[in-house]
Amino acid sequence: MPPYLIVILAAAGAALICLAIGLLLTLRRVRRMEDRYRRLVEGASGEQLEEILLEHIGRIHTSQQQIERLAAQVDAQTVALGRAVQHVGLVRFNPFEDIGGHYSFALALSDGQGAGVVLCSLHGRGSTRLYAKPIVDWASPVPLSDEEQRAVSLLRDHAPQVEE
Repeated sequence: MPPYLIVILAAAGAALICLAIGLLLTLRRVRRMEDRYRRLVEGASGEQLEEILLEHIGRIHTSQQQIERLAAQVDAQTVALGRAVQHVGLVRFNPFEDIGGHYSFALALSDGQGAGVVLCSLHGRGSTRLYAKPIVDWASPVPLSDEEQRAVSLLRDHAPQVEE
């Protein structure tokens, strides 16, 4: 027997074993698919299967409509959130040296675009006064006191802060 014949037979045997393994794996996959198919159509005639599929398609369409409505609501909430107070700066101070306590304050509030208001409360012995000044682009178009300016600076730092 020629030596190359042994090599050919060994190669053919190896190929046969590989084909057998491939066949077994394919049969296993086919059985799994058949089991899934049987479970899908179990107890259902052709008409029932059609009803089941139409019901599922209807659910898919309903879900798609709900998703679109929710996406529109998220967009509306995002726009509304952009106008909400997002940044706060607070400075407490004592405007009068002879009266104790830090009961006066400058409070700066703004949205995400830097538009808002500075509220300044001056607390005295006999009265308390409250002033409001606008904020546009992280600054006020009207003159601010030192405390109000510090509150706006805290506001611009984008973190809720209190300074005394």
